[in-house]
Amino acid sequence: IASISRQMKEQFPSVEVRPIRQVAESEGRILTRVGSLMWLVTAMALLAAALAVAATAGTTVLERTGEIGLMKALGAPRLMVGALFLGEQWLLALLGGTVGYAVGLGLARLLGERVFGVSPELRWILLPVVLGLAALVATLGSLAPLRRAIRLDPAPVLRGEYKRVALFPGKDSHVFAWAM
Repeated sequence: IASISRQMKEQFPSVEVRPIRQVAESEGRILTRVGSLMWLVTAMALLAAALAVAATAGTTVLERTGEIGLMKALGAPRLMVGALFLGEQWLLALLGGTVGYAVGLGLARLLGERVFGVSPELRWILLPVVLGLAALVATLGSLAPLRRAIRLDPAPVLRGEYKRVALFPGKDSHVFAWAM
């Protein structure tokens, strides 16, 4: 290959001649780096989603402290309280995953047709993967608020000793937490 490329260089001096193997190797390295970058972006997006779920689940637990206290006072076991909140998170995850899959499919088709002139084929195997990933992110993001909910002591809640306090005191504070 090297001798053929040398001969071509001699015959066509104004043309850059490189063996195809070198071109393929350099393109392969670029594609590997782009793939690694895509995995990194995906991991960061999943981390951001887990943090958003944690914030939402934490707010839900704070807003429903009275309900949790009443359920526990009436004898609801920790498992039932945890299952209720985790079930709500999974339902939201499945709904969000389904909508995200549909929107992603629509965008992939639009971009595929406009940029490459070809619409990607529908792969049904991705739907359960997306839904499973959404449920996993929801579970991981909900662990800390879920732990708080199942460990809540109902007595102070029912006595009214939990009160709303501003986390960032100020004239227009809208961020609250429950304190004893």
